[in-house]
Amino acid sequence: MAGDSHTGFNSVAFTAGALTGAGLLAGALVSGMQAVVQANRAACERWTHDELKTAFNLSELLRYKKCEELAEAKAENAELQAENAKLRLLLRSATVRRAAPSR
Repeated sequence: MAGDSHTGFNSVAFTAGALTGAGLLAGALVSGMQAVVQANRAACERWTHDELKTAFNLSELLRYKKCEELAEAKAENAELQAENAKLRLLLRSATVRRAAPSR
């Protein structure tokens, strides 16, 4: 309700200004994204087929090695957990419980 406030706040003008500002920010964001896409496209166009193939093969090799390392770490973890379980069982069997006092 325009004119009700003692500060003379104009909500219609405020809303129009907020929408205009949001539109300008959205436009700047879209322009920035388009610039990034163009830069990436230009960078990719410089690669030859063989270079792309080599990069892909290297990426796959690195991924394969990481998967192997993960499998080895999981196997080692399983061995350590089994050893831990054995040691806990041994410790429980070696621990002598005190007898309850007789009355």
